[in-house]
Amino acid sequence: MDHTPSVSALLQKAWQFRFLQKLEQCRGCAVELKFRAGWKNSSQLRRIRSPKLNLAENIELVVLLASLARADQDLPLSEKLLNTARRWMEEGGLAPPFCLSFQSGLNYFQTGDFTSALDEFVSARRQANTLFERTCATANILFCLDNLGLPFESCVQELRVNLNQLRSEPAAEALETQFDCFLLRQAYREGSFDGFCRLRAIGTQSHYLQIWVSELPYTSLYRRYRDQISDLALSEHCLFHKSYRFRTLQGVIHPEDLTDFCLKEFADRLYLWTWRWLANPDEMPSAQIIRLLESANLELRFIHLSSESYQLIRNALGWLGLFHPLQAQPLQAWIERLKPGRLTLYPLYEFERRLIHYCKAKCSGRTDQAKESKDELLSHPLFRSSTTYWPILLKAICPHPELARVQSLIGTSMNAGKPLLVNFQTSTLEIQSRKIISETMCRALLLLREHPIVPADLFLDRCFGIGKYEPIVHNSKIYNLLARLRKVFVAGNLVFTLGMKESRVIAQGSWEKIHFQGNPDSLSPAFLFRRPSVDPPLETFNFSASRSRRLLLKNQLAHREFFRRSDIQRLAKVSKSAAHRMIQRWMKEGWIRSQGRARNLRYQWESSHSLRPNN
Repeated sequence: MDHTPSVSALLQKAWQFRFLQKLEQCRGCAVELKFRAGWKNSSQLRRIRSPKLNLAENIELVVLLASLARADQDLPLSEKLLNTARRWMEEGGLAPPFCLSFQSGLNYFQTGDFTSALDEFVSARRQANTLFERTCATANILFCLDNLGLPFESCVQELRVNLNQLRSEPAAEALETQFDCFLLRQAYREGSFDGFCRLRAIGTQSHYLQIWVSELPYTSLYRRYRDQISDLALSEHCLFHKSYRFRTLQGVIHPEDLTDFCLKEFADRLYLWTWRWLANPDEMPSAQIIRLLESANLELRFIHLSSESYQLIRNALGWLGLFHPLQAQPLQAWIERLKPGRLTLYPLYEFERRLIHYCKAKCSGRTDQAKESKDELLSHPLFRSSTTYWPILLKAICPHPELARVQSLIGTSMNAGKPLLVNFQTSTLEIQSRKIISETMCRALLLLREHPIVPADLFLDRCFGIGKYEPIVHNSKIYNLLARLRKVFVAGNLVFTLGMKESRVIAQGSWEKIHFQGNPDSLSPAFLFRRPSVDPPLETFNFSASRSRRLLLKNQLAHREFFRRSDIQRLAKVSKSAAHRMIQRWMKEGWIRSQGRARNLRYQWESSHSLRPNN
């Protein structure tokens, strides 16, 4: 019995490999299909259809080969093959299949022609035969709408529903990673970097975006993922413009990059390199950026410029014009010519544009305009963000109106933080010739480095050796420790945020300048100094030990003859159950007694215990 798969089954298998980005397996299927069709080379298949295959199979095979050609960065060959498929389709009187419209849309998208790509993807969604095909088309419609600056909320909702239904299909994973990258990019435009802390799968679109964002000096992620660049290059994933993107991260221009590039990728490169030049001119010389600009011929490509690409290029040229006054007017005129007809403004880029305007006003001596711009910046939500270096940057620029010094100040401010050394052997923190002996602080930093978000009970156990967490009693200890750590960070000018929310300790910032020395096992095991979880005897109770309890007893309840549970809830800002537990504990220890029942229930201090403060 012949078990050779049919042509249609082999085509279906090849497309599955293609969507899973398993190019070698897909190429293997394509070789077998060309052998069955009797085609020996690409020029032969463009001239004549194979009599061994029907018309629909001929067209689908040519489209598959066009998709592989695009994956090999041979876009001209891909276009020729798609034109051949269109000609055969018209000659045979067939309706356009999904694969032809979809692959045509991808070709247009790669060249930056988002309008034509949108038309093709809409046609592909209409021609889709399965939910997966419809989801693929919808995802790419979303990306086109985003680049064109058009509303896309309905597409996002539809895509979420479809992806939820396709979770069991292996090919849907690629769509989920692309959608995740889209959401990450949206968060970045809003100035939110929390989602970038979790490292994505190596070689995916999201992985590249994480590395690109972490190379921007104004973020708290600065250089966190620099060691991931080599992993990206060695990845087997079929990353969009992988070579060009790798050279963008490396800061290298290849001869191919001067003629064959995507405008969106060019904008990302120009923006990243400009900020590298601002932070460290020795690492990224301006001559490299000028060479990149001169070879771009942007005025011939501006028709394909998206809203985001325009804002990236505008801000990059704005910084360049700030430090090259003779080129400021030509650059400004160039920016105006590049401006797309429909412009969607993004908060992060708009904030940066205002910062550039402030710098220009400051350097040109326009005091009133500079003050107005500064007030706008200080009141902007992004200025108060805990994940950016904007406050340090603005502080560095403010006192210095001289143009020649601004760039060096920007570079200095990005690297202004002094390294903090955490020595486990001696249980010390060393910064700026200052040494602090604190095993508790060492434990806290070690724990937060491994887990940026830590439950309060675990934090209390690891740092203080207290096994039972009572918020009203122990929160003040945690707040005090975090306050001491903040003072250390301020002393070293380190941009690092520590806080506590919903019984969780949260750390945000870059660990690049926090160095750990010695073996963490040198610290005493937690169980050696773990304290009993029961309350201390009444006679040793210290009113200053807990801020919440001090305020509750000393300032409010201690001078009252009677009080109720609702008073504790209101004054201590605790829940009903927490207030009830506190009352039960006080009654058990003999501090208070109850009077009345139900709605008349109230509590009175026992006269045998001197709870009321002397003052």
